Amino acid sequence: MATPSSTDQICLKLLIDEKKNKVLFAQAGKDFVDVLLSFLTLPLGTIARLVSAESNLTKVSVGSVSSLYESVANIDEKLFWTATCKEMLLQPRNSMERYCQDMKLNIDDTEKAKYFICEDWGCSRQSSGGLFSTFPNQRCKCGKPMNRQIYHRDSSANGRTGEEGCYHMHPEIYAPLSYLEPQTSSGETYSECGGRGFTKGKGLSLYMVTDDLVVTQCSSLSAVSFLSELRVPPSDLEERVITIGKNEGLGLLKASLISSSALTNGLAPFLKPVKESFSDVKPTCIRESSAVSRTLRKKRKVQVKK
Repeated sequence: MATPSSTDQICLKLLIDEKKNKVLFAQAGKDFVDVLLSFLTLPLGTIARLVSAESNLTKVSVGSVSSLYESVANIDEKLFWTATCKEMLLQPRNSMERYCQDMKLNIDDTEKAKYFICEDWGCSRQSSGGLFSTFPNQRCKCGKPMNRQIYHRDSSANGRTGEEGCYHMHPEIYAPLSYLEPQTSSGETYSECGGRGFTKGKGLSLYMVTDDLVVTQCSSLSAVSFLSELRVPPSDLEERVITIGKNEGLGLLKASLISSSALTNGLAPFLKPVKESFSDVKPTCIRESSAVSRTLRKKRKVQVKK
């Protein structure tokens, strides 16, 4: 397995209750918060697939959704209208994939959406309009496969841009369109309106994330207020700076679905292992000798009665 590079890792600070071995909250920038917010954009099919993968936590099941996903994977392809019908259930597209793929840490490994039109250019240029699909080799209305890939105007493949990225609105008219980002209503381009992800990266770049994933803007006042509510003695607090990657991101997704202590469970490898005290657990030899002593005492009582 390839070692993750620093470009797809995120640094954050944890405040831990040492006595309970529990994460109270994390202080982090927009990159970590964007990872958490991206959970809300994932289709159920993608969630079922991701949580069944190995990470820093074991595989988990999302109720009956996981078994439903597995059953679809095992159903004969012939029972679907087309092979694409099965593929779109097992590899559903995320409508916000543009934002997730541009984030510093993206846990969704779904292949980026591609766009295909009929292999016959003439079919796509008809005045009645052509068809396009996000899956290759679909059958066009003319009967030919839709395997000619087209590209967005602001992207390129093998250095090709321009006409292939246009939408065909008329046999002789091309209408190049650019995507309007939700971060702006004034038509700026992607780079002009703040860059990747969902949250702002300037000014409001520090957030507080509680163990149950409540996200708020971080300030010294909010942190002190939160700690006072928990009534945790200062002597029990420990700050720890950690770096997480895709495995930890998947772990957080799994923990968020099965626990209200997502940070504690999802980042468990970064916490100290819980040690049982001597007073809580007696050694086996002591337990055995105690049992032997009780047995001997019973035998002595029986002999005295005789």
